Amino acid sequence: MPAVGSPEMTNVASATASRPAQTQSERRSRRCAQRAPSGSANSSVVTSIGWTSSSEPTPSAAAWQTKPPASHRVPVHHSLFRSRTPISRSPPPPSSGTDAAARCCAADAIANSTAARRASAAARMVTSRIMPGIELIIDISVASWWPVGAVLLVLGVLGVAVAIRARRRFVRMLAAVGSAVLVLASAGVGVNAYFEYFSTLGEAVGGQVPDEESLAHADAADGSVPPAGAVVPATLPGTVSGFAARDALVYLPPVWFARPRPVLPVVLLLHGSPGSPDDWTEGGQAQATADAFAAQHSGVAPVLVMPDSNGSLTADTECVDSPTGQVETYLTVDVPAAVQKTFGTQPPGQRWAVVGLSEGGSCAIMLALRHPRLFSTFADFSGLVGPRLSDTNADTADTVAQLFGGSQQQFAAHDPATLLRAAPFPGMGGWFEVGTDDGEPLAAARELAPLAAAAGIDTCLVVIADGAHTFDVWSSALRSSLPWVAARLGLVPADPSMTASCQPISS
Repeated sequence: MPAVGSPEMTNVASATASRPAQTQSERRSRRCAQRAPSGSANSSVVTSIGWTSSSEPTPSAAAWQTKPPASHRVPVHHSLFRSRTPISRSPPPPSSGTDAAARCCAADAIANSTAARRASAAARMVTSRIMPGIELIIDISVASWWPVGAVLLVLGVLGVAVAIRARRRFVRMLAAVGSAVLVLASAGVGVNAYFEYFSTLGEAVGGQVPDEESLAHADAADGSVPPAGAVVPATLPGTVSGFAARDALVYLPPVWFARPRPVLPVVLLLHGSPGSPDDWTEGGQAQATADAFAAQHSGVAPVLVMPDSNGSLTADTECVDSPTGQVETYLTVDVPAAVQKTFGTQPPGQRWAVVGLSEGGSCAIMLALRHPRLFSTFADFSGLVGPRLSDTNADTADTVAQLFGGSQQQFAAHDPATLLRAAPFPGMGGWFEVGTDDGEPLAAARELAPLAAAAGIDTCLVVIADGAHTFDVWSSALRSSLPWVAARLGLVPADPSMTASCQPISS
């Protein structure tokens, strides 16, 4: 035996360390192989018809059809192989190494199969027990502050208590940070409950938002009309304006995927501030609304373009050209050019509409009145009376100073009331929708709707009882106005039932 520390022992240790770890199955198979005699080209195979002895030559294929001696046959059905061929239950003759190896390998295979079945059963059990719990969690309602917000607030307060009482600095810091996060989360639940942006926890964490697919995948469709439309992200560059916009979202109705592709009208959907283009697909439910409309019209619906009108979550451009960015140029020059080129839509004009919520509502009427050759129709959901950096109709000082360089003339050129009094707008259509509990936007709608009707605009006013400045109002407004907008764009025939909820305003 080599001495410890000798070169021979060192070589042995090195070889052992370099040997890869073996699983239990591999070790068992290795032992089975070692039990077979060296030089044996074929090992015995355990089958439902019996066994062979290593004392005899390896049988040919025909020999496997021969039954064992009658003294070893007992009419018993094998439970594993389910063969109807009787097999021996009597003790077999002394086994050779070949027989032992064969039986060992067969037992190993059975053990592996059993282990696999047990693992599969365990996985099914875990899935059956965990998945209902996950579904229960993601379906928790966050449409009101209670109880989710209350629970988070209580946990935050407990975190403060731990931070005060803890002796270790690390524990105090961890508890303080955790409590701050929980309190902020509780406030976030309250804000979400007010605006009714997300309905469930699953939507809030991205588990139930509308699916998006790539534009390349949509463009490569095989020409069949799918049962529902698709939302795709799109880069609409500020080629002329130089505005650094975030990616837009575009809803493509089912009929867009047909070949040849139809030339469809366009509806711009403008978000508010703070906000982003996906406000419309999430809280605004634009995709679900458009799909429902398309399902009633053989897959036909307008292309919905949701561009970025602010450049960031908290910016407020009011959609005008200002030191904040050349946003009006972006929305009236860059976006139409990019949309036509990329999606093959109708050109701006009679077949284009602009719709907005909150700040986007003020933008919609302002852009339509300033660019009547680009937009034939507008819809203003809960917008103020015109461009405003504040939350009131009367406060214009900051707006004039920051967006128009102190020029009252430029401010008046973007003020909808001034524009409506200055000239008629024959052939244009305008839809106003607002909640009764949304004071300043309600006052704006009641001022602008009569002025629009007096200027020759086909005007509708919808006031939602108990409605506030929330996505509940705005998603409802899109559902009620989309059929009317689509008819004005020539996409579907006009139907009196489309304006059943509208209060027509006459001049």
